[in-house]
Amino acid sequence: VYFSDSGGVEHLWKLDTRTGSATQIPNTAGALLPSCTADGESIVYWEQAEGETSYAYKIPFSGGTPVRLSDRVAFSPPFLSLDGRHVLFATPLKDGSVGGAVISVGNGTLEAEVKVPNTFDLGASVLCWMPDNRSIAYPDLRTGVANLWSQPAIGTGPQKQLTHFTSGKIWGCAFSADGKYVAISRGSRQSDAVLFTSPKS
Repeated sequence: VYFSDSGGVEHLWKLDTRTGSATQIPNTAGALLPSCTADGESIVYWEQAEGETSYAYKIPFSGGTPVRLSDRVAFSPPFLSLDGRHVLFATPLKDGSVGGAVISVGNGTLEAEVKVPNTFDLGASVLCWMPDNRSIAYPDLRTGVANLWSQPAIGTGPQKQLTHFTSGKIWGCAFSADGKYVAISRGSRQSDAVLFTSPKS
């Protein structure tokens, strides 16, 4: 499942990996960044229609009517836990700061609110759920370089440093279901300054 604006507006699409054929999922105009639940029954996604507030939604994999997971505004895509039971997205907290709301995919109830440290790498703004389905990992700059740190999203516990890189940025991460491996997308951000001058007459 992926999103595409090939028709001028973003929609969700399903790709059949055997035949290569793609079909648009109805009722998903404005949908972005989908994830499939572990049971394959639902798709969770971010909808940010033009000029409107963005929210987290889910829709049956077979199609149907989308359901808004929460009335909380979603400042980020919904990050789906490995077991497909929880989503976390950035949202305003009661004290006015921006943190994470953990929402039950099953019934839409608020399960927890998560405060992240001010050293969270906003230049990447990614996170991944850990195999216990209660903790998250994210890029943090407290050591001067982006490294993965973990903390509970449901419940309490200490923050832990998971990687010890000395350079580069972390653009994405994903844990294997058994917790033995983590895939990390790393690199650097490069840009050039360009000078434009008016042509001589």
